[in-house]
Amino acid sequence: SVADKILDDLKLTLNGETESEVFKGSFEYKQNSWNLNGGLDLSKDRKISLAGAATHGSFTVGAQTAYKLGDQPDLSKYDFGVQYAGEDFQAVLKVTDKLNGVNASYHHAVTSDLKVAGEAKVEMDKPDSPKLGLVAAYKLDNDTTVKGRLDTEGSLQLSYQQQLSAFTKLTLGTKLNTNASFATGHKVGFDLNISN
Repeated sequence: SVADKILDDLKLTLNGETESEVFKGSFEYKQNSWNLNGGLDLSKDRKISLAGAATHGSFTVGAQTAYKLGDQPDLSKYDFGVQYAGEDFQAVLKVTDKLNGVNASYHHAVTSDLKVAGEAKVEMDKPDSPKLGLVAAYKLDNDTTVKGRLDTEGSLQLSYQQQLSAFTKLTLGTKLNTNASFATGHKVGFDLNISN
């Protein structure tokens, strides 16, 4: 029946603690081309939230909102976004922070070995807006990848990642502040990951 189908796709969660006076509830409802989720938080923050997304062809649109309850009720969040996914690229436009922020990004798999991306952020109430960033990743071979990132704040990040064995991966990285002198504002690091 229709009611059984609705219940099969619906997930409900309730959490409560008497000691800390926490009560939270959430729901999630999914279909093939859309989903909807929301929550009720009756603890200190006391808010109701709702989010959803729908896909049609190559386009996905989504939105989320939150409403604070209590003595000073307020629509504390409303964000929305749209995404277009092509065969080898993806473009996203998001409006966030109560329509105060705009974020646009573009990701492109140029080849199976080379991927590039760009991002632009604008915050209407900040004088140093917009901020731009460019990223590239290149696979030298099956075990080796180099990455680079440059942004308008003067940060240049470079990394070299090597799969040493089936269980060991080594990453070397540096973050350079191109606005600082050669002696200050730079970082160098490494990560050795051993897992089975």
